Amino acid sequence: MCSAILARKSGRPVRITFDREEVYWINRGRHPSRIEMNLHADNQGRICGIETDALIDGGGFASFGHVTTYYNGVLHTAPYEIGAFHYTGARVWTNKPASGAMRGHGAVNSRCAVETGLDDLAEQLSVDPIDLRLANLLPPHSATITGFRVTSIGMRNV
Repeated sequence: MCSAILARKSGRPVRITFDREEVYWINRGRHPSRIEMNLHADNQGRICGIETDALIDGGGFASFGHVTTYYNGVLHTAPYEIGAFHYTGARVWTNKPASGAMRGHGAVNSRCAVETGLDDLAEQLSVDPIDLRLANLLPPHSATITGFRVTSIGMRNV
């Protein structure tokens, strides 16, 4: 916006340049998160429950932090069938730049925690991690325990 106004006033092209550090300071990156999760399963590897506490760094200004916190919880259990789920999420204000929406808004950090937990669970149960995931997949045209509608899951077809 500044460059457009300056170009109009001066009648000449205007360029704004940033060094690498400035680019990182002005770009809205993904929300840093600290996620603590307990994954509960029976001896057959069926996921009985997930308890999650998420602390999401939204930066020092108004941002998408509250929305990210919501999606972090809602998308946490997809695409698996979970017996019970408890999620506590908090968006914290810090002295960092504000974070923003990106692909997989709110889901990536949360999903990483779940998938890492499933890898650990598979190791504890001495089962193949892929078989564990397939055994817990939701059927097509169903909903997660958080009410998120799942119309199809391509994992079974891979």
